[in-house]
Amino acid sequence: MLVTVNQDIAWYTRAGTQQFRSNLGSPGNPGFFEPLGAQNFVFDPKVIYDHYAQRFVVLALETYNSTEAWITFAVSDDSDPNGTWYKYRTDAVIDIGTNTVWWDFPGIG
Repeated sequence: MLVTVNQDIAWYTRAGTQQFRSNLGSPGNPGFFEPLGAQNFVFDPKVIYDHYAQRFVVLALETYNSTEAWITFAVSDDSDPNGTWYKYRTDAVIDIGTNTVWWDFPGIG
């Protein structure tokens, strides 16, 4: 079972034994997304399990000021979260006319 809450990620065996736990950002030492450049405010994570592809997908937001925001996401290579994760980070800042904003609260569908 894989869970995300606030700024943390963890996974457990079916018996409830914790196998992994980390902060999503840099306080994780290293944090789950820190190798991509994530800093100390990675938040609002979501996780789904794609039972067709047998992979986990994790998505989280980052924002540090009005001109620096990111969407971070990761996909496991199979149904075992202890294996390889493919991690990505994309700029979430958008200029709309004279306003600079960032896209907030993305979903997974």
